Amino acid sequence: MASFVQLNDLRLVGSILGGGLRSNPKSVNHNQHERVKMAFKTKVVLVVLLVALMIGVPPGLGQQPPADNRDNLYSVWLKLSMMGHNQSEIERILAGITEQQLLRLKNRLRRDVLATLQHLNLSSEIELSRTEQDFVMIRDKIRSEIRFAGLENDRLLPRMIRHKFGISLRKI
Repeated sequence: MASFVQLNDLRLVGSILGGGLRSNPKSVNHNQHERVKMAFKTKVVLVVLLVALMIGVPPGLGQQPPADNRDNLYSVWLKLSMMGHNQSEIERILAGITEQQLLRLKNRLRRDVLATLQHLNLSSEIELSRTEQDFVMIRDKIRSEIRFAGLENDRLLPRMIRHKFGISLRKI
């Protein structure tokens, strides 16, 4: 009898506090059964997703080089240049590429230098320059772009710049 009173008191306290013990033991079992079913369904979904990812994504995907190697060589050249390597050092590091790949790479770098200088509005700066100091600053801009591209020893690029912008680069 005492246990029945205690159980009823616990139910009363539970209902006051927000639903602790339920009056129907079948509903407690039913709720536990529903929780177990939901946990099982969640685990099944996670396993299916994991298997799908394992099958769908090849191993080492982040380590595979891109199919087009030209962009890769270009970025490697620029990274080496920004790390402080000059043109001859970069060419030694990239010794495994063919002569044709090297020519294409240098042509792309030359075009990028010319496009950057044009984007910096170098033509109008040259036209507006009046003093020798103005020309020194323009030459410094050009030299820094050439250094950034890693083409310090390139013989064709200064000629291309002279042809496009009409300024000669003595003592680069």
